[in-house]
Amino acid sequence: TVANDLIVMHDGATVHRYEDLAHDTPYELHGQWVTTLPRPEGELLCTFATVNDVHFGETECGRIATTPGGPIQHSAPGEDPYPEIMNRGAIAEISALNPWAVFVKGDLSQDGQPHEWEAFEQHYRGAFDGRLHVVRGNHDAYRFQSGYDGDQWVELPGVCVALMDTVIPGGTTGTLSEQQLMWLDDHAANTDSPVIVMG
Repeated sequence: TVANDLIVMHDGATVHRYEDLAHDTPYELHGQWVTTLPRPEGELLCTFATVNDVHFGETECGRIATTPGGPIQHSAPGEDPYPEIMNRGAIAEISALNPWAVFVKGDLSQDGQPHEWEAFEQHYRGAFDGRLHVVRGNHDAYRFQSGYDGDQWVELPGVCVALMDTVIPGGTTGTLSEQQLMWLDDHAANTDSPVIVMG
């Protein structure tokens, strides 16, 4: 992860975090050259954070159907489920930013089951309440569920975010309809702010 004053590097499970760095400056860290981003001109108007694929209810990671796509990861017996451990870490990092808004872009759950969405709500709504904006992903609609469906237009200081529902209910891929693209065009045409589209 590289920002204008921050570099975070991962070596397996070991995390190296370097803060308060000079912007637009190369650093040699752990045998790698990394350059911080240039600092944008003007004042900071707002910050927002985004996560996706939080997968409450999942019991293992790294398997697609019956084929391992990488090392299979899961919690040890007696430990909390790893999505809860992972999301507590994400929530702590996001909370430290104190953002204006938090966007969760799909796959809130493993299979769109009520207890999975309840776990998502407890963690994320409990932490961010009115700053939270959520849209479903394919895992949330495998069984044609409609929770968290629909597009959202969110206006923040200096930027607008279009949070798009790309789900094909019952499917594993996504799409945007002609109607959604027209909705996006209409909203974007009526603002002078930059527009970030997320789905």
